[in-house]
Amino acid sequence: DKDSVVDFGCGKGRLPFYINYYYNSKVTGIEMNNNYFEICINNKKSYLKHHNKSRDKIEFINTFAEEYQISNSDNKFYFFNPFSVQLFMKVIKNILLSVESFPREIDLILYYPSEEYIYYLENCTPFMQIEEVRLDDLYKKDNQERFLIYELSYY
Repeated sequence: DKDSVVDFGCGKGRLPFYINYYYNSKVTGIEMNNNYFEICINNKKSYLKHHNKSRDKIEFINTFAEEYQISNSDNKFYFFNPFSVQLFMKVIKNILLSVESFPREIDLILYYPSEEYIYYLENCTPFMQIEEVRLDDLYKKDNQERFLIYELSYY
C-alpha cells in the first residue's frame, strides 16, 4: 500500500492492474506506443467500473521511458527488457537523480533481463542484486526466463 510502482513499457497494462488489484499499490504504466496507450485507457475504464478501486492509484502515461519524470514517491521500477541498454541507462540515471534529491530505498525488478542490463547495473551503478527468481518450468528451455531484483538502500 505504501509502494509506488512504475512499469516501463507497460503494454496493455496487465501488470499495473494486477498490482493494483492484489496489493492496492499506486501503479504508473509508462507506454510510448499510442495504440497500446489507448488500450490501457480503455482497460482502466473497464477495470474501475468492475472493481471498487481508487481512480488515482492507477495511471498510464503516454511518453518515452527516459522522459518520465520520476516522482518522489516512486520506489519500485519494473522492466520487462523493454528497450535498448542505452535507454535503460538513461532511465536508471533519472532514478538515481531522483534518489539524490529525495533519498529512499529503491527496488528494480527485471523480468527476462538482458546481459547488457545486468552488466550495467552490476558494474556502473550502486544497485545490488538481492534476489533471483527462476521460473523453473520455463527456465529449462530458456535461462533468461527469470526475475532479478536489485536494491538501492540509503539507510
